[in-house]
Amino acid sequence: MIRTDQPPETVADLGRYLDEEERSRQAGAPAARSRFTVSHAAARLLTAAAAGVPPSEVRWRRGPHGRPDAAGLDARLTVNLSTAGPWSLFAVAPAGADVGVDLEAEPPAAAALRLARRWFPAAEAAEVESAASPPARFAELWTRKEAYVKALGARLAEGLPVPAAGSPVRGPAGTCAVRSLALPPELRTHRAAVARRSTEPFAVRLRTWSPPSASRASREAHR
Repeated sequence: MIRTDQPPETVADLGRYLDEEERSRQAGAPAARSRFTVSHAAARLLTAAAAGVPPSEVRWRRGPHGRPDAAGLDARLTVNLSTAGPWSLFAVAPAGADVGVDLEAEPPAAAALRLARRWFPAAEAAEVESAASPPARFAELWTRKEAYVKALGARLAEGLPVPAAGSPVRGPAGTCAVRSLALPPELRTHRAAVARRSTEPFAVRLRTWSPPSASRASREAHR
């Protein structure tokens, strides 16, 4: 878990980790730019730490549907990032099966019902309608579908019609083991899921990322 609302001085320090392509994608209001900086800098730092390389050696390449992967580190790990307002969720997993992750805020009840009827299989749409909290059930199923397609590098349209309540999730794009995550109390109105391109179950360790100090950030950014 990455808290993307950080003090201006922290955002400025983390901005040193972004590459040229990431800097070109910074847009929107100041708050959106700051959140982008924090989430993408954190992704680079976490990837570098997991791979045992300096942050400057982490390079991204994008698949046909936009999935970013760490170029040259395929044999060591697989990663994925999802953002939702003031929070991001970044997954790092050992190589061997691609990982996908999704974090979403619960939508208003009317939107949850409308989207479920429009996009979900009939049985899942009925689940949302009959749930004690339709927004929570909708968001739980939606994040599982998003994590599924992100692990496969597919399009969301390929995952929405696929039943995602169980695991593994099987669909035309492929098969993934999928897990919903128990989030900390401050994200009680959010839902999240992780998927791996595999039929085998997997364990998840959920942690909260803390930005490095300014002095450490300066040293690491120039390594």
